[in-house]
Amino acid sequence: MEDSGPFIQTYTGRKFYFLHPEQSDISILDIAHSLSKINRFNGHTDGRFLGHDEDRFYSVAEHSIWVTALVEKALTNSTQGILLNALLHDAQEAYLGDVTTPLKSLLPEYSALEEKTANAISATFKLDKEKQRTIIKAADQAMLWHEMNMFQVETFVDPPAMSSWMKAPPIRGWAHIVAERKFLHLYKYLRGQHRHNGRIEDI
Repeated sequence: MEDSGPFIQTYTGRKFYFLHPEQSDISILDIAHSLSKINRFNGHTDGRFLGHDEDRFYSVAEHSIWVTALVEKALTNSTQGILLNALLHDAQEAYLGDVTTPLKSLLPEYSALEEKTANAISATFKLDKEKQRTIIKAADQAMLWHEMNMFQVETFVDPPAMSSWMKAPPIRGWAHIVAERKFLHLYKYLRGQHRHNGRIEDI
């Protein structure tokens, strides 16, 4: 695409144009790779929360898996399409970066780019963005609350009204290569391309 404004080159060699994202620019390989290398809270976490001596990494990819696990617990009859929506709820960050919520409120142009990119991702993977949006948002907020408490981050959101399904999943602090592999495994399972035994929480 010529003269389409600023772009980045992705892991798979594609060009992603911020102002004109196309379905052909979107790849699950790029999403999984990038999200596995982006740390939550802009990197301001102490990953020794698991009791290990070393500081563990906590990626957006792992966060996305746990949000999906919560949605699975919330919806007894959850479909793979709804769970795929949950897994990809932050997929636009693979192209735009993970801008923290407090900063995002000061960047209206970013929000417009985020919406445009999310629409391109939804079209690529045939997602119904409105389907179970409320429950996915609730799961995302529950995970945010758990993460803030676990990492002792000063909270900037009100605690959600916790339901039984919102109990914190077993956050592990996977290395990026492990998070990437598990993200792709779950994606392929939700697309019917891979078998997975047990619940997502046990991935």
